[in-house]
Amino acid sequence: MDRTEKILHLCNLEGKGLEIGPSHSPVVPKSGGRDIETIDHLDREGLVQKYKAYGLDIDFGKIEEVDYVWQGGSYTELTGKRDHYDYIIASHLIEHTCDLIGFLGDCWEMLKEGGALSLAIPDKGYCFDYFRPVSGLGKVIDAHLAGPSVHTPGTLYEHFLYKCLYNGRIAWDDNRPGELTLTPFSDSKATLDAALKSEVYTDAHNWVFTKDSFQSLIYDLNCLGFIRFETAAAFGVSGCEFYISLRKTKEYITPDDSHRLRLLKNCMAESTPSGAARQTNTGCPDMSPGVARPSGANHTNNATLPRDVSGLSPVVSVIVPVYNGEKYLRQALESVLAQTHTNWELIIVDDGSTDSSPQIIGEFASRDSRVKAVAQGNAGQSSARNRAAGLACGEYLSFLDQDDYYMPRHLEYLAEYMDSHEDVGMAYNDAEVVDENGRRIFGQGASPFPPEHSPPRSIFECIGADLMILPGTVMIRRRLFLEENGFDAGMVGHEDDHLFTRLFLKNKFGRTGRAGLFYRMHGENTSRKAQVMCKSRLQYYEKLRALLPDKHDWNFSAVISIRFTRSVLHEYHRLRRHCDRPTTRMLYDSYKTVSPKTWKFRAARPFLHPSCPYFLYRWAFYWARRLRVVKV
Repeated sequence: MDRTEKILHLCNLEGKGLEIGPSHSPVVPKSGGRDIETIDHLDREGLVQKYKAYGLDIDFGKIEEVDYVWQGGSYTELTGKRDHYDYIIASHLIEHTCDLIGFLGDCWEMLKEGGALSLAIPDKGYCFDYFRPVSGLGKVIDAHLAGPSVHTPGTLYEHFLYKCLYNGRIAWDDNRPGELTLTPFSDSKATLDAALKSEVYTDAHNWVFTKDSFQSLIYDLNCLGFIRFETAAAFGVSGCEFYISLRKTKEYITPDDSHRLRLLKNCMAESTPSGAARQTNTGCPDMSPGVARPSGANHTNNATLPRDVSGLSPVVSVIVPVYNGEKYLRQALESVLAQTHTNWELIIVDDGSTDSSPQIIGEFASRDSRVKAVAQGNAGQSSARNRAAGLACGEYLSFLDQDDYYMPRHLEYLAEYMDSHEDVGMAYNDAEVVDENGRRIFGQGASPFPPEHSPPRSIFECIGADLMILPGTVMIRRRLFLEENGFDAGMVGHEDDHLFTRLFLKNKFGRTGRAGLFYRMHGENTSRKAQVMCKSRLQYYEKLRALLPDKHDWNFSAVISIRFTRSVLHEYHRLRRHCDRPTTRMLYDSYKTVSPKTWKFRAARPFLHPSCPYFLYRWAFYWARRLRVVKV
């Protein structure tokens, strides 16, 4: 994902948007036809004159008309809009605010319920703030209670006296050679004295963050009742900045001390790096106290990343099977490294890839000692998962496909649920659907079950419809997984439903009710390959019939037949419209196998034959819906 995709990750671009401080480089240009408004400190003409005076080489044509010119005060009062916007974007703005809590409160007022505030924030380890301490909770609260409209003398002292350059630049990435230098004291002091004497507002970085310190701050401010935002997505450092998406909530968070402790440990790991992390391949000298390079996208050094150093065995073993997954693999693995729950191991099984996946896996294995790389010949996804489970040390198993990725608290939610529900054998989070570029597909949430049937209460709920529990959302006790011999390696598709049904026969399921996975929909998903899934569906049908023979008044076969008939007809109707004759022929044969042996299902067969004229098929389909044989 590029910078724009990370910022827009949770933004509903079909809705109403607001960008604060777009300056000469808007993230969502009005010229793109989006319904977006802007706030800036000058109107368009003022911005053009400002940047011309600076002599900057920029495209002035990108500076667009400003809807609201801010001259201090509340954004809500400036726009006159409450509960109006679906998303708000602020790039390199929040660190300049005099009252951070006030800024967040303004955004909360303007956003609709569930709206997203997307932030791009400079990381102190990659800009001129390198030597400044991270902004703490106390300073943020004090500033809010004092209500300053300009930066305090203390902020200006820090901003000017600790300002540094790296190879002559005020910001840098992780692979730039050079040395750190301070701005000469005499120059900084002269600038500072002039600023303190001036009655004109002097701009400065009032707040200094790393990704983990910012997430910890947001969590504590919510728990204390100052804000009602929660972190919905986080991307590590790319270039000199990290990306955070906050979601507006109605209620305050119930404090969780174990989560707070994990966040604070991550912050400490950033501020007290090992020698290897201080002396990276950037050529930057060992400076103590130093700042570790935060974990995040586009990092290629071999420094040890922050982790829980308690010395205990991993609680969670995350399993990632990989086959030619270079396109999305980095993002998937980065999402594991970014988890708030840090006591995990990551087992990546390369299933005979022929692209650059092995190199990517090797890179991550060298970056973090918790990552284990395994290679095997191409034997399929289920075989790769089972092999990793046999090598796992964690009490719990969690799975991740190479093209999906976790939300930051995915493992935390599941591990806490499993720890507090000892009678549960498998628990799962919900998921949000994204496209191939990582943008949310609104209206296509992937909740495992409708709320009234989640978690499943009986075996009939498991077999009466497609489960829709995504493997990437689950956490299973490793002991139970091994007792069931894992996934059926002979199946390619529906192997997850098969395992989950077997587990449910002996164990209780639980659902956290929280989203933890981004499930990517694209043309390469295995579940999109209709012919493969058609064969797998028949395999699963036969296995369910064998697993659940009819007993007394438990007529499993009828429930199974109706479930699979509806699935086949749903797929047949979709492909018949696309004139996919080979696959419709396979589905026709499947229908003859799985459909109940009653007159109405037998009567439908001639109309489902691929040689049947389409208008006759449509007529039959109409009556099938009227008789509730199929729901499409």
